[in-house]
Amino acid sequence: MTRDDDEWQVQEHALQRERSGAGPAGDDAQVRRYRAIARALRQAPPDLLPADFASRVAERARRSDRESSWSPRLENSLLTVLMILLGCGLAVLASLQGRDWLSAIEGLGFIANPWMYALLACVAISQGIALLRPTPRLH
Repeated sequence: MTRDDDEWQVQEHALQRERSGAGPAGDDAQVRRYRAIARALRQAPPDLLPADFASRVAERARRSDRESSWSPRLENSLLTVLMILLGCGLAVLASLQGRDWLSAIEGLGFIANPWMYALLACVAISQGIALLRPTPRLH
């Protein structure tokens, strides 16, 4: 017999002794351990959760939603302000250094590529659509 077979035999022997109600006399340490496991499995688990557990969890979820509902609005507002500031900064930079900057970029040659204009148009359209899409609101 293999070790697993021996182990199985000990488990079965302990289960039979526990079911028959035989006393622990003559049991070795391994059989006693398996008998304790068999006894524990025969008993129903105690009720560990209180009766109002589900309502308390639901209330906690509602409370955390109310507490964090300001965060997405604040984040979106700050992001909008930062994007406006970035746009204003780019406009000032373009007005001050526009000709020098544009001539340096034209030397790279990619600005004259019509596919670059198509890429910029796609990005602008997708961002415009994303801005128009309604944002989900938390209750």
